[in-house]
Amino acid sequence: MSVVLNSTRVLTSVPPSEWDAFLKSMPDGHHLQTSLWAGVKEKEGWNAERLVAVNEGRIVVGLQLFHQKVPGGVRVGYVPRGPVLPEHDDALIQALMDPLLQTSGNLHIGYLAVQPPKAGAEFEEALRQRGFLTSPTDSAPTATILIDVQQPDDALLGAMRKSVRRSVRRGLESGLQVRVAGRTDLPAFHALMQGTAERQGFTTWTLEHLQTVWQQFAVSDDIVLLLAEKDGVPVAGELEITFGDTLISKRSGWSGEFAKDHPNELLIWRALQWARERGLKYYDMEGFDRKLALDIQAGKEIPEEDRGNHHWFKFGFGGQVVVLPQNYELVRLPVLGWAHRSLWGRFLTLETRRKLMKRGHELIRPSGALGLIPTRINRLCGRIRLFESPPQSQPSRR
Repeated sequence: MSVVLNSTRVLTSVPPSEWDAFLKSMPDGHHLQTSLWAGVKEKEGWNAERLVAVNEGRIVVGLQLFHQKVPGGVRVGYVPRGPVLPEHDDALIQALMDPLLQTSGNLHIGYLAVQPPKAGAEFEEALRQRGFLTSPTDSAPTATILIDVQQPDDALLGAMRKSVRRSVRRGLESGLQVRVAGRTDLPAFHALMQGTAERQGFTTWTLEHLQTVWQQFAVSDDIVLLLAEKDGVPVAGELEITFGDTLISKRSGWSGEFAKDHPNELLIWRALQWARERGLKYYDMEGFDRKLALDIQAGKEIPEEDRGNHHWFKFGFGGQVVVLPQNYELVRLPVLGWAHRSLWGRFLTLETRRKLMKRGHELIRPSGALGLIPTRINRLCGRIRLFESPPQSQPSRR
């Protein structure tokens, strides 16, 4: 059913409670669009603008745009999992597209990234019509796994891969204890996160960022930390955020010890049970390899070399593989914008652009070919974090 719109305007003073209530009432509402997440990003220097369409005094469609000036003087912006609307409606989509471009222009945003929400295929076409190209970077995951936690334990276990089901049962018999932890446990959990990151070669949140996320979402009791302990000593942990009817896996960490007790599998099992006890419907793994997801959906045989990573680990818990809309980007800087549209987008495939971006990242890492660049410049490059960092690797048994 089409909605006749009275007005569309940027609301910079919309009450956070009103905006968040709208998001929670929408099937595609997401925590990355909430005022709570805006509070997290504010600590990192990001500004948030909310663009909404109003009908009879009620928000009927909206999005939250983050923007920041990065080193070099360029202002960048991104919209994760937006816009949010009740159902596909051309009038609602069009009501936001031109105001989004106008607002980003008024803010002098030279680079704009957008990832439509889960059911945002129609919005993708509207982006393409306005010059956006598929992006090699991720402002939010483009695939995930959803597990229906309303099932009884036997059904949950039955949907798992045999080896994962066996690991869960061994974890239950191991003597490991899983408890709901609190704010005072954040330093211990961060140490587990950091240890995992160092072993597996990726970067993770700082303790300050972790504490900010906790502070924002704890106010509404929408965050939970589960710790697996051996004789009172933390071995592994899972940080989860609740939004709507879903428990979302945000970060995890493992000390690397007691691998035979399978603490990571045990934690996810307890998270599934906790979500069900809380009255939620789904557990979202938040982040899954897009190509692997497409191959699984197509029924393709997965090569043995692709079965040892953290994505395959997640798939072992059963659930529905969900492919999400891709990320899109628009470069508005005069020369770069022409090159982006004419060369970068026209002659290079998305996969080639991803490889080039990855190679560029490797070059500026301290261990890369340009590792002798002065520390100050390395820090400068590291500060250019335009988007939500992709979900960390699920701790494997390494």
